[in-house]
Amino acid sequence: MRSENVITIIFSDDPDKNPVKFLTAKLACRFKVRTLHNLESALAEPSAHPEGLLLYINNSFQSKDFPSSVERKLCARFSSIILYLNHLPSQAQMEMNRFTFVQRDTQDVHHKHLITFINNIDKPEKTVTNKAHDILSAMGDAVISVNDSLRIEYINPTACKLIGTTPKDSIGKKVEHFLDLRSPTSNKKITQQIFSQYQNVQPSSAPLIEQSQYLLLNSLDDKQYKIAARSSTYYTPESGIESVVVLRDISNKPNISHEFPASDNKYWALVNTTQLAYTIMDKQGKICDANDEFLRVTGNHDLQSIIGTDIRHWVADYEHKNVLTEIQQLMKTGRLTGMEVDFKASNGTITPIEFNATVIRENGDYHLLGIGRDISDRRESEREKELIQTQLRQAQKMESIGQLTGGIAHDFNNVLASILGFTELSQFAVSQAAQNPYHNPEGTNKKLETYLASIHEAGTRARDLIQQLMVFSRNSDITPQYMKVEPAINEIIKLLESTLPRTIRVTTHFEKGLPSIYIDPTQLHQVIMNLFINSRDALHETGDINIVVSQSKNLRGKVCSSCHSEIGENYIDITIKDNGPGISEQHRERVFEPFYTTKTIGQGTGMGLPIVHGIVHEHGGHILLDSSLQGTTTHLLFPISYETPSNSKLTPNTLDTTSFTSSRNAHIVIIEDEESLSNFLTVLFSNHGYKVTTYTDSLIARKQLPSILEEVDLILTDHTMPGITGTQLAKELLELKPDLPIILRTGFSFQVDEKIAYSVGIRRFLKKPISAKALLKEVDQLLLPQPTTS
Repeated sequence: MRSENVITIIFSDDPDKNPVKFLTAKLACRFKVRTLHNLESALAEPSAHPEGLLLYINNSFQSKDFPSSVERKLCARFSSIILYLNHLPSQAQMEMNRFTFVQRDTQDVHHKHLITFINNIDKPEKTVTNKAHDILSAMGDAVISVNDSLRIEYINPTACKLIGTTPKDSIGKKVEHFLDLRSPTSNKKITQQIFSQYQNVQPSSAPLIEQSQYLLLNSLDDKQYKIAARSSTYYTPESGIESVVVLRDISNKPNISHEFPASDNKYWALVNTTQLAYTIMDKQGKICDANDEFLRVTGNHDLQSIIGTDIRHWVADYEHKNVLTEIQQLMKTGRLTGMEVDFKASNGTITPIEFNATVIRENGDYHLLGIGRDISDRRESEREKELIQTQLRQAQKMESIGQLTGGIAHDFNNVLASILGFTELSQFAVSQAAQNPYHNPEGTNKKLETYLASIHEAGTRARDLIQQLMVFSRNSDITPQYMKVEPAINEIIKLLESTLPRTIRVTTHFEKGLPSIYIDPTQLHQVIMNLFINSRDALHETGDINIVVSQSKNLRGKVCSSCHSEIGENYIDITIKDNGPGISEQHRERVFEPFYTTKTIGQGTGMGLPIVHGIVHEHGGHILLDSSLQGTTTHLLFPISYETPSNSKLTPNTLDTTSFTSSRNAHIVIIEDEESLSNFLTVLFSNHGYKVTTYTDSLIARKQLPSILEEVDLILTDHTMPGITGTQLAKELLELKPDLPIILRTGFSFQVDEKIAYSVGIRRFLKKPISAKALLKEVDQLLLPQPTTS
């Protein structure tokens, strides 16, 4: 090709236009280049003489685009035709067409091989040998030439890359030292056998062309490829017997349907069609083979990028120890079933997989066959189900609170009436004393002492009632713990007392020395309250409710009333019995169905007993329901635990107060936006000898405190305030003075709890209201001097 000739480029459905633009610009430096988008445009202008080169760029060869008529026209129109493809066609198709096929190296964006090839076409002075060398160097197939001693005489760049060598290291060396060819069925090395057959060629024989064989090739850098191998053997007087072997990597060519042995072909057709991820590993957990689905899970497209890698490389970091343990167990038992593990793709995407594995023996060695199923949809369904269950529980909990509202309102009105009444009596006593110059101060003081004690008692009852209600109504994460049943039930009964008519009698009996159970305290509250309210409603304001807690006996053979499974032994039995009219037989079988209720509209949603069923069974328990005309008895059976009961409240580290004396001249800063509380705290601490600085605006405190922080010994702050919360303010102050004691007080907050407060560095988390005596004690304890070490 002379420099005045043109190169016509057609690129069709090319996935990456930028490298094509680079190629066009590079060729334009030497040739006149024009670009078209289809073959029809290339044939639209007939020419009297073949002119220039046609460069057709596409992903793969489509024979339908090149029927005989089009092929003839193209050959008449252009002097050379190069098909530049990502995936080359079969050898048979390449031999049938009068085109030059060049495979694109997708990693080489500069198209070096193609440009070299095109440039060399323009050099007629080159010998045939030199041209052949350039063509072989540009080929996407691996080409190796050996002499009659089976020593390598030529190896092209593709072969060097595939094998993992260089021409300098391999030419003149025995081919078997570099080329490790194996049988795909037995994995036995057969390089020697394949090349030995070339010795049978006679001087007078025509070149011997072998049919393609489908083999495995192990490279020098420990990678394994599936290849199609084809060879030609011939005799020349100058060189004797020579052989040329052409190797094509078909490991990751899904469109190629060459026949590996029938069993292997069927196997890979099966595993690459299924949605299960298959992988084969060695005893150390290193990947030897995998299917397309496993490549997807790991975020890879090339099998060679994962061959030889440890299986743990493709799982989330937090799964490594678990996976290693399971592999070790697998080697002992020979089977692994239902292990859920989070796989991590190369781009960081997490895919949950349910993994099964077995040990297989192949060619005298042991391998691990793993089969995984993507359970992302199942995980999402479980999350949605859990969310719905949580919402249902909270809704049913709110229904229960609605049941309590009347009784709580009644109790609160009594408490408020008591507080207001005794406050008015106190004011009246003080007024009388002020108006009577002959009053007896001692008598007035005794009256005030009595009235104030009654006010304090009523306030304490209001505080306890609110705290009990908040414990039940909180919407937080479920945190099971080991706990005793008796205190929880007593607390529930205390809360429910205000909702019961005086004509309903409640009795309790607790067997002594009962073990613990493992349950979330709030959920236990909900279960007991639901059954308690059902009994209350069944009694219609007259009757008995009896609660008995004991260790179960003689339960073998009994069947759970809600899940219908057989019940074992060793349960804590919480029995709630009433002497109401009972549940009729027609309703008894359906009481655990969601939204099934016999109550009238507005009295119940039908979620009480289904929620009880869910909570009890979630904690490994069962339910026995017995109902007749004499009443209803419900047994809640929870598995026994001999663990020490958990402390439900977090407790901060405290100092030993026996060795130190408190200091009452310390500087305390109070941050409280409620003015009445701020005044109360100021008077309280001033009266006890403390220096007090008070802020009712948290933003002003935030601005001014840093300048006086070194003089401050302790900060007492509310959490919920306009501008900035007490928790956030505490964080900022602790950055300036890390050892500063801070007490956080709150009436109620969704954003902060004990765990969060202590993680920030706050020393005490106190709930309002707290008695003055208890508050002074907490402050004194925090202000104790640090013990000296000898």
